Amino acid sequence: MHKGIGWVPVAQALTPFSTLAPNPWGPMGDIWLVPDLDGERFVATPRYYSLRRGLTLRLTVAGAEPIETPAADGVPVALPLADVRPWSPDDPHLYDVKLELLDGQQVLDEVSSYAGLRKVHIEGNRVFLNNAPLYQRLVLDQGFYAKGIWTAPSDEALRADMELSLAAGFNADDQGAGFGHTGRGKGNFHGSTPDVFSSR
Repeated sequence: MHKGIGWVPVAQALTPFSTLAPNPWGPMGDIWLVPDLDGERFVATPRYYSLRRGLTLRLTVAGAEPIETPAADGVPVALPLADVRPWSPDDPHLYDVKLELLDGQQVLDEVSSYAGLRKVHIEGNRVFLNNAPLYQRLVLDQGFYAKGIWTAPSDEALRADMELSLAAGFNADDQGAGFGHTGRGKGNFHGSTPDVFSSR
């Protein structure tokens, strides 16, 4: 199984999709998970490299009952949530999601991923996160590191840089060319690490 990363628009989600290597059974390709905070659900749109009739797609979001539907290329499937917990900088909760392509009871292909339930929108000149106004105090942090030039040499160095921005009164930090990956559960919100930056 090979995983690649792609992104939906930032106003929609902190949601990667997974790409799987082709195999002769008609494997899953791209899976788009789009959050619908107001509808208390995710909407999954699976794409396949090839597909034959009679296969089933089983989708499971942690804490909710699995949903089974005939496997169909590009057809959206709603995934209602039993426990609604929006992603925010103060609580960067991610839901575990599992998708399985079945032939009867045999699993032909599967992928596990995660997704954040959030909504970002603009009304007039105000930005809202999860339907609440969010005042943004942003900083462009190009950073310079002796060993990595523009790239932080470690997650700890990147975190320290963001904490300095927070101490200076900012609530989001665009790391510019030096943004690094800080690991599962950390994500990025305007380039920030949610457990570092609060919505103050």
